[in-house]
Amino acid sequence: MSEGALFSQYFMDEGIVQSRDWQSIDADKLDKTRALILAGIEDFDARHQPDEGNTETDFIRPLLMLLGWEFSVQERIADKGRHDVPDYLLYLDADAKAAATKEKSPAARYRLGVSIVEAKRWNAPLDRAEPGQAGAPSTQMLRYLGNADGPSNGNIRFGILTNGRYWRLYDHKASSRLEGFVEIDLKEAVGLVVPAEKPDKPDDAGRADHILRQFLWLFARQAFVPDIGGATRLTRAVSDSRSFEARVTDQLAKTVFDTVFPKLANALWMADPLKPDMPAEGYLSELREAALTWLYRLLFVLYAEDRSLLPTGPRREGLKTIRRAVAEAVDRKDQFSSLSEFDSDLRRLWRRIDIGDKGIGVPPYNGGLFKTERSALLARAELPDEDFAPLLDAMSRETFGERRRMINYRDLNVRHLGSVYERLLEFDLALVDGEIAARPQTFARKTSGSYYTPEELVMLVIRRTVGPLLEEKRKIFEDAVDEVKRTKQAKENAEYPLARLQEHDPATEFLTLRICDPAMGSGHFLVSLVDYLADQVMLATTQSAALVEFGDYRSKLLGRLEDIRNRIKSNAAENNWHVDDSQLIDRQLVRRIILKRVIHGVDKNPMAVELAKLSLWLHTFTVGAPLSFLDHHLRCGDSLFGEWVSSGMDRLERGGLFTGDELTTAEQAIMGMAQVEELTDADIGEVHESARNFDEAREKIKPLERYFSLVQGYRWIEGSADDALKLAKKYDKESWRTSDPVEAGRLQDLAFKLKRQGMALDVMLDQGLGKPDAVLDMCYGRIGNLRSKIDVDDDPAFAPLMKAVTIGVDANFLHW
Repeated sequence: MSEGALFSQYFMDEGIVQSRDWQSIDADKLDKTRALILAGIEDFDARHQPDEGNTETDFIRPLLMLLGWEFSVQERIADKGRHDVPDYLLYLDADAKAAATKEKSPAARYRLGVSIVEAKRWNAPLDRAEPGQAGAPSTQMLRYLGNADGPSNGNIRFGILTNGRYWRLYDHKASSRLEGFVEIDLKEAVGLVVPAEKPDKPDDAGRADHILRQFLWLFARQAFVPDIGGATRLTRAVSDSRSFEARVTDQLAKTVFDTVFPKLANALWMADPLKPDMPAEGYLSELREAALTWLYRLLFVLYAEDRSLLPTGPRREGLKTIRRAVAEAVDRKDQFSSLSEFDSDLRRLWRRIDIGDKGIGVPPYNGGLFKTERSALLARAELPDEDFAPLLDAMSRETFGERRRMINYRDLNVRHLGSVYERLLEFDLALVDGEIAARPQTFARKTSGSYYTPEELVMLVIRRTVGPLLEEKRKIFEDAVDEVKRTKQAKENAEYPLARLQEHDPATEFLTLRICDPAMGSGHFLVSLVDYLADQVMLATTQSAALVEFGDYRSKLLGRLEDIRNRIKSNAAENNWHVDDSQLIDRQLVRRIILKRVIHGVDKNPMAVELAKLSLWLHTFTVGAPLSFLDHHLRCGDSLFGEWVSSGMDRLERGGLFTGDELTTAEQAIMGMAQVEELTDADIGEVHESARNFDEAREKIKPLERYFSLVQGYRWIEGSADDALKLAKKYDKESWRTSDPVEAGRLQDLAFKLKRQGMALDVMLDQGLGKPDAVLDMCYGRIGNLRSKIDVDDDPAFAPLMKAVTIGVDANFLHW
């Protein structure tokens, strides 16, 4: 089974066996199918460059007939070899096919069909556009399913894409349509190839037969026959697979926060050589971050290995080996050592992921998550095996009935990390009866505004907000195509100016959007947005080519993807890393570009920001390429409160704080940020360059950020400042009314202090307290318990400024 996400691995290995008609596939059917496939593979592997026509006629059509299908070859709307319909339309019976042949248009025939088939030459790549092609075959399938949805009244939901050897079943209703498929390798189905990952069941001897049964169960005509309620074998299977995924995720979330998180925190505390006997609030906060970092790193490796994204699976260097060893020892009820052997192995793996290991072909993925200096406490507190083993086993296995089995993290959608994050906000750490315990925070989710949004609502929001922006860019391209057509018609011998169309190429233009989630939480919305945009970008590559009927139009994005792919492969070859072409597919490379250029997010909770990074890293992980630099777009801060830069600059100009030099500096910072976005992070050097450019940009705007935070913080106390000014005016009037000179002087002095207090910001900007930078230095120094050479404590303007700066630090304003 491939990386497609239509069904969970558990369903394909075990759940499918429980289906009502699994046993209806008889031995005779298996034998006939196996014989046809073996003969076809032997034939085509011996041929020299078999083309698409040969593959269809000599292999795909006979196999479709064996699967029980009635089908018609679609009429192609030809113009210089182009066509805009799939190769085959499938029918449940001969009557439906006969009725369809009487329809004049291909669209009308969709009402009578139940599926479509797009066929490619033998062994052709399915996930990347070859030179000269207008798009990847997988993208074509998306477009064909979309085109069939309306005319068929939603009856054509599933489509088949095949190159002879690989057969894919796509679901038009999947949340990520590019990932919404299941793939069967026919060479595995007849035992010519051993799967890279062999699950425990069924056993090796019957593995090929099991895959062959899967093929017949999924692709045969019977899988598309509706029951009395309209459900089919396939729609029931999708529902069953999703139910399994939800159950495992819920159980995992409960295990993490009810058991693993508190026990991990306590174990780290006990293992810390610098542990305090009575941990204060600051230490508990550091301990909490160390435990969460450990947990996030573990989740990353579990996902990456189960998705074959790390070349560590069969080696001792990998986590899978440790998981199996621990599980076997737990089942035997072995006693675990007080030494830190397992944890040491895990930390070496973390180090390899961070800096790379040429010996086992692991490139440096970097990303910051695995940096040793990220958590000093975690770096020095190694867990003994007796503490480590139960924690890892709890994360590795689930209880199913009366047995425990390994969780395949490949089956878990990274969006569901949001449910883990939802629970995360409910816990803090405290010392209870001499142990570190997780303490629920009753109002944590309410006060932070953190709630897990259902996927259906997320997609509705995305389609309603982002969809119209994409449609605008499509319309601009369509208008440009019409203009080119008119130019050609007006000038009979004119060349087709296809280069002009590239200026409005929709796939490329979609990537110019900048979209921000101002309360991103675990990144659920952003992960869904990456999927939606990746689908739309890839779909646009084939849609634009189909729209340009008068020439060989090819989106310039495809050339950029090929460049990125070649750079990753070249870098891998230079460093002796194993990277397969099948792992560098177009949709994954597009996800990386979207992540680096389009996606922005903000959250007040720093651990939510880290979890969002983890979710997005996992979802856009590309073998052979480092983790993308995300600090420039995923920020910790309060997105509801901050200073608009333009208005903030106007206010600061009064004190001469924003001059031409600052403007130049700000513009340079913007250019630096633009450079960060342009880098694709295809190699570790680009990641470091991204980080360096971002640090330089932040350093340039840091002085302005301090002033903006001061201005915004001062807005929070302007009410009390107004009250002080009103009182100053009152005292000033009373001073003129009294005949007592002593009392008048006291009231005038009090009025002056209140007026100065109420106008503190203006006093500072007018340099009434000295150089404004020096005053800010003092304010920040006082917050950090540092002594300052400036002493204005006696000036009543100082206290409001100090309060405003403190508010800015605590609130972590985000300035726009």
